[in-house]
Amino acid sequence: MTDQEYIQGFRNNDERVVTSFYENFRQLFFAFFRSRFSKDDAYIFDLFQDACVVLWQNIHQGKLSETNLSSSLSTYFLSVGRFTMMAKDRKFKEIVNDSEIARMKIIDDDADSLRERIERDEIVLRTVSEMKPPCDSILKAHYWDKLSGTEIAVKYGFSNADSVKTQKSKCIKKLRAVLEKNIDF
Repeated sequence: MTDQEYIQGFRNNDERVVTSFYENFRQLFFAFFRSRFSKDDAYIFDLFQDACVVLWQNIHQGKLSETNLSSSLSTYFLSVGRFTMMAKDRKFKEIVNDSEIARMKIIDDDADSLRERIERDEIVLRTVSEMKPPCDSILKAHYWDKLSGTEIAVKYGFSNADSVKTQKSKCIKKLRAVLEKNIDF
């Protein structure tokens, strides 16, 4: 589904489109916030829900339309999530360590860099999702779900953590080969 179709679907309260957006953008959202901020899954889930509401409101209030979207919808949505997180943290007076504040300042100072990183993350996530088993499962389990080698072995029927490690290494090589064609590292 295109970004424009998502926006139209939100504007028309099309449940099918909203459900599709929810399913397709949730994994990207979780991966982005897990990798950059020290937040637990419950917090990220609440943040995702809040960001969906803000996105819906922005579309219905005319702040976001097909014609004024200046980036990809996923980039816009992740930015909404980040600003929602900062507002939520301020509201609850959560203490944020200095390195996280510095990272947020760098992100604010360099919006182009943020867009590039988000787009690169989207490509990585999409590439991993398109990989054949067991690579797709192993990489998602290790990097997104943060499972150990032993947990992955049990979950996917490998003989032990070492065999998972060996297979993961092969999968990373395959992933790198594909990404080198699509992303400038």
